[in-house]
Amino acid sequence: MATQQFSGPHFKKNSFSSGRKFKGSGKNFIRKNEKIRAKEARVIGSNGQQLGILTVSDAIAIAKKQGL
Repeated sequence: MATQQFSGPHFKKNSFSSGRKFKGSGKNFIRKNEKIRAKEARVIGSNGQQLGILTVSDAIAIAKKQGL
């Protein structure tokens, strides 16, 4: 049985982020607050407690209420 090794520019170890770059700045870009495109997001409170999967607008409202 042959083993297949993945290598090259398309395969990265521990590549959990999309790896997208923001306008050539060389920095990873993370969408925050109103720039999030997903309909829902897993929300974690300021104390680390999971609040669940909420709509982004509900999550932003909770964050504003908590002063975050």
